[in-house]
Amino acid sequence: MISRRNLRRAPLAVAIGLAITTIAACGSDNEPPENGTVVLADASASAEQSEMKNKAAEEFASAVGRLTAPGKVTLMAFNTQVGSSPCEPVVASLPWDPNSTTVDDKKKELVAQAPAAVAPYFECVETHTSVQGTDIIGGIAEAADVLRSTPGDKAISLVTDGCNNSYGANTCAIEVTDPAWRSARIEALPTEMKPDLTGVTLTITGLGRGADINSAQVQGLKAFFREYAEATHATYAG
Repeated sequence: MISRRNLRRAPLAVAIGLAITTIAACGSDNEPPENGTVVLADASASAEQSEMKNKAAEEFASAVGRLTAPGKVTLMAFNTQVGSSPCEPVVASLPWDPNSTTVDDKKKELVAQAPAAVAPYFECVETHTSVQGTDIIGGIAEAADVLRSTPGDKAISLVTDGCNNSYGANTCAIEVTDPAWRSARIEALPTEMKPDLTGVTLTITGLGRGADINSAQVQGLKAFFREYAEATHATYAG
């Protein structure tokens, strides 16, 4: 069954939602804490040229396949569009059930449903969002907001070329190779753009892919996000 959910609106992330739901959870004294993963899809023009959309769809399907109960995977797109959007996050939710067979069966249903949920997601994004500009930092902050109430394991899987151009941090500029420049830009980010990501594993796929930058800049790009993860207390998995 497909339903919709609402998220806090913010002038930094655009999301879409078609929630893949399952049967109601069966309570148990042995129920573990819920885990959560947010897959962030770069919807900028540069990311579109390097087929980040397909990579994000693959990562969403992979994350759904790795789900353990109770847990959920949220797929969101981001760029720099200001204001509300009719697009909302895609959410695949696997509730707890003490019967492992039941959980396995529901997980198979989610995996089968995932591709069909992703298609209208990207259609909405293409129709209702601007592809100009990329607010990667804002996208991460929005993902952190989604995960804030998750008591168990938390992960953000970011699919992007890494070319952020918000908050004075043009991460694909030649200056990204300079450690002092990176440090100053991260320090200057607004407080709300540096959420506490303690307990969150941050993974980034696609850094430098399709971007018109040299190998030294790619290494600087990787260093920027590693240092951003350190500043926000995330566990950086590359």
